[in-house]
Amino acid sequence: AEALAANSLIAVRAEQLPKIGGYANYLPGNYEERKNDPQSPYTSQKSAYAVNLTQPIYHWGALRDGTRIAELQQQSALGSTIETYRLLVGEIRAGYLQLILKKAGLARARAGLKIVQEELTLAQQRFQKGEISEADLYSPTVNFDRTQLDLERVIEDYEWSKKTFAKLYGGEPLRDEQI
Repeated sequence: AEALAANSLIAVRAEQLPKIGGYANYLPGNYEERKNDPQSPYTSQKSAYAVNLTQPIYHWGALRDGTRIAELQQQSALGSTIETYRLLVGEIRAGYLQLILKKAGLARARAGLKIVQEELTLAQQRFQKGEISEADLYSPTVNFDRTQLDLERVIEDYEWSKKTFAKLYGGEPLRDEQI
């Protein structure tokens, strides 16, 4: 947008500059007709030329205003670019913060799985000792399976978020140590 606005400004400013032009033309006369009638205007050699220098004066105010409009458009394009960069920086910061939060959530999910796994191991030991029934073993087993699936979902979301963030800032996905 900035380049288009700059080119537009150049084109509009060019309208205010003086223009020079001209032409030249040579018309040789017919020798046979000139010999027969030397006074005829159609038989003489002719050359014509012109040089023009023009400066738009009548439209000067309109052209100056057009230049001012083009300058404002260029400043606006620059402002839009700055605003776009500001928004991009905000998106990158928000994306990085989301990665930090998702990494913390992943650590919490892993810790939760470890606790549920210990509960399942304890329940299995109690079942083998005969302290609890097989029905009492069902709840810790289902809870472990559900927690394991939740952890896989959190891992997948975290990895996907790293790839999405890499696309946002235009680089490689960050390593866990960088987050």
